Amino acid sequence: MTLRVEGEAVEDAKVLEFLQIHRDFFQQHPEVLLDLNLPHVGREGAVSLIERQVALLRERNAQLETQLQSLLEVARENDRLSERMHHFAQGLLEADDLDASIDAILTRLSEDFRVEYVSMRLLKPAWMSEPTRQEWLAQDQLAPFLDLLPLGRPKVAVMLDDARKELLFGRAAQLVHSLAILPLHAGSPLGIIALGSRDPERYSPKSGTLVLGRLGELATAGIAKWLRQAA
Repeated sequence: MTLRVEGEAVEDAKVLEFLQIHRDFFQQHPEVLLDLNLPHVGREGAVSLIERQVALLRERNAQLETQLQSLLEVARENDRLSERMHHFAQGLLEADDLDASIDAILTRLSEDFRVEYVSMRLLKPAWMSEPTRQEWLAQDQLAPFLDLLPLGRPKVAVMLDDARKELLFGRAAQLVHSLAILPLHAGSPLGIIALGSRDPERYSPKSGTLVLGRLGELATAGIAKWLRQAA
């Protein structure tokens, strides 16, 4: 009989010779025993209790390995999320005016969080004469979006008519097939951030809103401080 190890043929005699020389091999490498198949020699068709227990232990070991890999992937994803949140907050701290804060929010959401279509719409304050950016809306323009957020929390799977989607995303409105809205609220409404995706499932009813809520809070803090200074 000939064995194959990583594509190379190995004679049984060589394996036997190796094990005879290295009699403590399985003591030094007990993990190898988990993959060995040593059927019980007994009555025809009979399976010993020990053999059955070993089979169950191997099955359980495979399940634990799968669970471990899943936990490791969750841990890695949490690390990546922590890094993105840190970068988001850092961008807001480094912004030296309101426009820079707006740009930091839009850029970080687009680049770090891979949001395909991101839009911010802010309530134009009374002291502002003529806005120089498209982000500012009058109360009556912003009110329909705020009405979608009665609890002041992020909302996913938002359904909007074509006109409102176009107000948020312009020409890209028809490409948005799932939508989430984050409220910006600091004692009173400041505006919203809209996140859009081509993927119908990205912002589905099954999506969580915890991270979206944290992003909204950070964005609110980054915007509100400049509005208070300008008022």
